[in-house]
Amino acid sequence: LASPPRQTRLWIRLPNWLGDVIILLPILRAIRRGRPDAELTLVGRAAFLPLLESWAVADRTLPLPARGPGYWRHFRAFGHEHPDCWLLFTNSFRGDLEAWLTGCRQRFGIVRPARPRPLLSHRYPVPPDYDESAHHQLELWEGFVRHFGLAEPLDRSPLAEPPPSPQELRLGLIPGSENSPEKRWPVAHWRALIAARPETRFAILGTANDRPIAEAVAAGQDPARVENLAGRTSLPEFAAELRRCSLLVTNDTGGMHLANALGVPVLALFGPTNPVRTGPVFSAPATILQPPGTPASGGGVLTNLTPASVLA
Repeated sequence: LASPPRQTRLWIRLPNWLGDVIILLPILRAIRRGRPDAELTLVGRAAFLPLLESWAVADRTLPLPARGPGYWRHFRAFGHEHPDCWLLFTNSFRGDLEAWLTGCRQRFGIVRPARPRPLLSHRYPVPPDYDESAHHQLELWEGFVRHFGLAEPLDRSPLAEPPPSPQELRLGLIPGSENSPEKRWPVAHWRALIAARPETRFAILGTANDRPIAEAVAAGQDPARVENLAGRTSLPEFAAELRRCSLLVTNDTGGMHLANALGVPVLALFGPTNPVRTGPVFSAPATILQPPGTPASGGGVLTNLTPASVLA
């Protein structure tokens, strides 16, 4: 046989944020190698799934249904597929209830103090002396799956070959962030960066939610030199645009992790968030910049990170 029959039905509930899904990829790769007998099904936001399908890290994907009256009936209907195990990389009661409603008897998740998660059947308690701020998110997830038997090493190599050297320098910029305005380098700083490199082409990238800040950065710029693509690409198209960049200058956001997974060199601007816990995980070139005086665990104000520092 080219591969053994896949009979154990292992379902994996993905995190809800793109950056977390990308951080999880080394775990998914290790599970795929360590359990060739299992049929892996990824359950997550529909927007993420075409990209994951292109990377072949699982056998199939299932999109989360739209929120509404039929949401929970959707998971009841999955009971006809008889999943054997659910691995939950979410921390919410909602995710636990999704798994429970399918009738799956083995539901694995991480438990923290004061959050008992009664709908799980198998719990990995975070060790009492484990300081999550001093460890990467990937380390906690690795401890979780190793506790339940994963033996394969994690593969942090990029998911794609390094991009070919472009004939012309093209810098990607991600000035937005999905979930916190404090994570965004100021518009004036982005504009100063562009003005200081008059000979360089720029591509402004991001999601539909990033359009207002992207438009503010691009306002008055020559569109032949500064192309604003924020909110105008699907996720696979976004990935393709990242691959065209010589370097990505980015806030701490999902696009940073996606570029890192694709082997694109990254210059990541961290302020209030903790790069020890949420920094890039793949073995591609990545440099983290923080405002002067900021501890390694974050907490700085991005306004204090000057355009001159980023240019240097």
